[in-house]
Amino acid sequence: MRPAWQTSSGAGGFALGWPMSVIAAVVIGSTLCTGGLGSVGTTLVGVLLLGLIFNLLNFEGLDPYWQTVARGFFLLVVVVLQSRLARRGARPT
Repeated sequence: MRPAWQTSSGAGGFALGWPMSVIAAVVIGSTLCTGGLGSVGTTLVGVLLLGLIFNLLNFEGLDPYWQTVARGFFLLVVVVLQSRLARRGARPT
């Protein structure tokens, strides 16, 4: 068997946007960016939620560029909410 790189049969840009999608799904699934808390179940919920949202955007005919912008916006909103909740929980009472 010959590897794909020897036969030039692989596409180099196949999974180009996947890292951003994976990070967004994990963070939306309530895994903290700083580490520590999170589970497979909540990550699965994040994956399903993002899949649902972007399927709906595809059905509406939204341009792929704007889908990437929306993914980044969702990620930014979740990170800001997580940081505010972490600060609220860290306040001395």
